[in-house]
Amino acid sequence: MCKDIRDYIMFDRLHLVAPFAAFLIGVCALRTVRRIATAVGFVDNPDRWRKLHAAPIPLGGGIALWLATWSGWGISRLCGPADTGADGDAGWFAIGLAIASFVVLGLGVIDDKYGLPARRKLAGQVVAAVILVGLGLRIDAWSAFGVEVKLGILAYPIAVCWIVLVVNAFNLVDGMDGFCGSLGLVAALGISFLAYRLGRVGDAILGLALAGASAAFLRDNLPPARVYLGDAGSMTLGLMISALSVRACSDGSGTAVSLPPLVALLTLPLLDVVTAIGRRSITGRSVFTPDRGHIHHCLKSRLGSTVAALGAAVGLATLGAGGAALAKVDGLGDLASCLAIVISVGLLVGTKTFGRSESRLLLFQIRTALTPFLTGGAVRQGGIKRACHLHGIRDWAGVWDALIREVEDAGVRRVELAIDMAAAGEVYHGLWILPAASGDDQCWSVVHNLYAGGVPAGVLHVAGSIDASRSAYLAKVEELVRMLEGQLGSDVPPPSSSVVPSPSCVPMSAPLT
Repeated sequence: MCKDIRDYIMFDRLHLVAPFAAFLIGVCALRTVRRIATAVGFVDNPDRWRKLHAAPIPLGGGIALWLATWSGWGISRLCGPADTGADGDAGWFAIGLAIASFVVLGLGVIDDKYGLPARRKLAGQVVAAVILVGLGLRIDAWSAFGVEVKLGILAYPIAVCWIVLVVNAFNLVDGMDGFCGSLGLVAALGISFLAYRLGRVGDAILGLALAGASAAFLRDNLPPARVYLGDAGSMTLGLMISALSVRACSDGSGTAVSLPPLVALLTLPLLDVVTAIGRRSITGRSVFTPDRGHIHHCLKSRLGSTVAALGAAVGLATLGAGGAALAKVDGLGDLASCLAIVISVGLLVGTKTFGRSESRLLLFQIRTALTPFLTGGAVRQGGIKRACHLHGIRDWAGVWDALIREVEDAGVRRVELAIDMAAAGEVYHGLWILPAASGDDQCWSVVHNLYAGGVPAGVLHVAGSIDASRSAYLAKVEELVRMLEGQLGSDVPPPSSSVVPSPSCVPMSAPLT
């Protein structure tokens, strides 16, 4: 019996080879990557719009992360026993994940260096996901609180969609020093615990290797950052987390994936990507359009510093990972995971830190769509005006009202103003439409990019009926654009760290006169 215990302890210790090896290799690799990246100009340059760091920062952290993770895993496999516990398919899974993560890494490096159109990048992510799914990863069913939903032929496409969703979720949260790496570290540790409890020793070792590599990266990425993951790193981290999390939340190949612990593990990234898609869709922008409404921006605005925002994020991520871990404890099950999710989201929304403005946008979108029906068509002779101040402290109501007064009698049917001034912390969206406009009528549309001091500050989109005097309007709108850019160019004080006003949205359904 003592021998069995000793063997068990030694087996446990061998599992620690992976994170320690990955950490040491990651530290060395990052030093080399930083020097090479700086020498060849593979850096992230500030642009005074979204990238507000003071000086160029080397990219390539993702290359070091990938190299350290798989090196640590390989060394552990050489040092440890060949048995991987209950996960007999761990070998094929590791091969598929290594290939798919390498594809995403290469895609990200190209994007970081040259810039890829969003749709091409998405296509590359799908290819990597298909490779991984083709080599065995799938989601045969979802389960929660004892209810199981079989997916049948949808098992493979659902798995692809999950992978792509998580890849983009981690890509979106990589916007503040230490943020993406910290969330990845917490998720990797949570996955390792869950995998070990299920007997998936191979997956647990790979999760520990990823955690060790993430810890090494954070040495140089915690504020102030000396190296960035880049899209290559954030997408690689997201791909590995997406695949490992599916296996950690299922009892084996062909069994259902437990949804509550899966969501609890990734509460913050999933919440951010879902709200970003909703926010951009509701405001009429492409889902690929970047903005400053992400969870890390909101935490920093609320708490006043990067360190405080990072600490809050790690705390919430740990809460979610703890809830996922407790789901495997007898008597708690999925309830613990759901409680962790509710507490995390409740704290963010309840403190007006994140999600409140998106909720209001959704509510006002619904009310705007229902207004003609609820009023019996009374507004069809006038217009519907909606304005929502998502972030910032500047009063945009006067500018917006003046703009509408100038265009409402000029044959214009739709005006949309989207302000995104990252340096000033200002995000504002205004929409004015004539419900009477028929979708079959011919119309013209003009899009004006707004600039403040040479930096992109927003977009003005105007559309009108074809019989309106477009030439006369264009002369007028040129004046309006100059007026708006003059307003944008004026000094806008940054939001106070001690006072963060709640987002304000004002819908008006009455006819405008």
